[in-house]
Amino acid sequence: MIQFALILSLLIQHWPEFTVILVLLLINGLIGFWQEDRADNAIELLKEKLAYNAKLLRDGKWTKIP
Repeated sequence: MIQFALILSLLIQHWPEFTVILVLLLINGLIGFWQEDRADNAIELLKEKLAYNAKLLRDGKWTKIP
């Protein structure tokens, strides 16, 4: 819907509204990208912490393997 308003502002050449809408869309896109990146990092950290390790006795020595 906002993209439609951006295109409409461009077509009728109403530059102040076009500029404001474009800036807001760019800021929204950057914030969305940043949040998604942080969420991906959090998921990776959780996967590492929840990784299962097995403790084995091999050749008389205890070792951990994933």
